[in-house]
Amino acid sequence: MGGLSRTDVLGPLLIAACLTAIPCRGAAAEPWLTGEALRTRLAREENVFWEEAPLRQTLEKFCRAQQVAVLVDRRVDPGREIAGAAQSIAVANILQQVTERYDLGVSFFGPLVYFGPPESTARLRTLAELRREDVRRLPSAALAKLAESRPLAWDDFATPRQLLERLAREGGIEIAGLEQIPHDLWAAADLPPLTLVDRITLVAGQFDLTFTISEDGRRLTLIPLPEEVAIVRSFPAGRSPQERLSQWQSLAPDCQFRLAGDKIHVKGLVEEIERIEGDLQPGRAPSAGSPPPAAGRPSEAETRFTGRVANKPLGEVLQYLGTQLGLEIRFDRQALARAGVSLDQLVSFSVKEADGDELLEAVLKPVGCTFRRRAGAVEILPAE
Repeated sequence: MGGLSRTDVLGPLLIAACLTAIPCRGAAAEPWLTGEALRTRLAREENVFWEEAPLRQTLEKFCRAQQVAVLVDRRVDPGREIAGAAQSIAVANILQQVTERYDLGVSFFGPLVYFGPPESTARLRTLAELRREDVRRLPSAALAKLAESRPLAWDDFATPRQLLERLAREGGIEIAGLEQIPHDLWAAADLPPLTLVDRITLVAGQFDLTFTISEDGRRLTLIPLPEEVAIVRSFPAGRSPQERLSQWQSLAPDCQFRLAGDKIHVKGLVEEIERIEGDLQPGRAPSAGSPPPAAGRPSEAETRFTGRVANKPLGEVLQYLGTQLGLEIRFDRQALARAGVSLDQLVSFSVKEADGDELLEAVLKPVGCTFRRRAGAVEILPAE
């Protein structure tokens, strides 16, 4: 891969007319991709150019063009404007970088991509897995109903309570606790086949609700989410239990671990458990709901920036570029103040296929500043 093969994302700071927009293929894009075809598409590199467009419309249009089903949580402001440009970036990475920039979360939930509040997306797959575990303990007839996969679609102005009532009728079950669902009007959605358990999880979860299942599987009762959402899995401790435990604690630091005999018991989110499973079986096929194989962030040496920035605060621009370059930005604030440089002053610049140093120079030189690199960090100081 050549050094000029990638152009990184500058988010709302960048207006890059040279980048191409993804065309909308509309209805021809359906049916939605699923399984390995979906994972392959999410790993494919694409170009985007979004200039101050509504969030829901932009994400749905982009995903539809990729044949990727998408659901935007009711708590996300659909009219919030997003902007950005990227060239030769994996589709999954484009979506992840958008959510990071706009304080959203994303969950690659089986055959669809779900956008919502970060805390909701982080626990969604684990919450669904807990309910699937409940279903697997049911009699076979009840299990068949709740595990049956069907598409899920609704029109504009549908209400979530009506959706849940419809799902109950389709599954031949009763749902109690619907009074906890407030009146709300939802935008239309069209989703690929999901089990009844997953469909109900997607609707109820947007109100911080989950459900219990009666022993015969005929009645679901909506309840508030518990404080802790986690699954438990047990793995062989191997010949060097302490070494393996230490390795996994570094690999999944948010998990809870317990070494007992020849087993290591792990409690955490599905995504964290999957890291451990991947370490234990490197060649294993990914699970159906696991995130796609996404191309990693390009190294700084590979990264090139093209575009222009107009009238943005100096400090904001530098902090964002630090994130993109994987560098800590440090300021000699006293020296900058003595030189009359304010981090709030507005800067404008343009670059074309610039590397990290060239980009920093383009930002800093017009305001009389320079930079000094120090082991993973960049110090900003006045020019001599």
